[in-house]
Amino acid sequence: IFEFVPSLAGYSKGEAMLFFAFFNLIDLLLQIFFFRGFWFLQEYVASGEFDKILTYPVSPIFMTAFKITDWMDVVTLLPAFGLLWYGISLVGGTEVLVGIGCGLLVLSGLGVAFGFCLFLAGLTFYVTRMGNVWWLFRDLAAIARFPLSILPPLLAGVLTYLIPIGVIFNLPAKAF
Repeated sequence: IFEFVPSLAGYSKGEAMLFFAFFNLIDLLLQIFFFRGFWFLQEYVASGEFDKILTYPVSPIFMTAFKITDWMDVVTLLPAFGLLWYGISLVGGTEVLVGIGCGLLVLSGLGVAFGFCLFLAGLTFYVTRMGNVWWLFRDLAAIARFPLSILPPLLAGVLTYLIPIGVIFNLPAKAF
């Protein structure tokens, strides 16, 4: 992109790289910890396994969300942190307090993502097939690889406030 244009919606190459790096990091953490567990909730309900989960002496939400960990995603965390480090070096580094603040924004983004995935998982009990809804969420999330300010304002607003993709993925990069 930057071979043809000097900036992307006012963001330099390094700043755009930060959006991509934060997206990859948050997306990996989301998948490692709870996305896959919620994804398979409909299968648990259909097979009757969710009834067994309800009898455990632990929260069924916790048990469902954290039931599956994809270890291949854990392995790819190292390149994700490397990409983030590369993006930070392109921007010129930063102070420690800014890094801590961005870390807290990543954690709060994961909290918002957990809540939104929990909302989608709740639809499992009302919708016959949830696979397409999860794929729609994943595809909309992929838009956040770039700053949402490149989109028309109405669409950027929808992806920030109605479907919190911008809060989850873009806010840490903007704050940085």
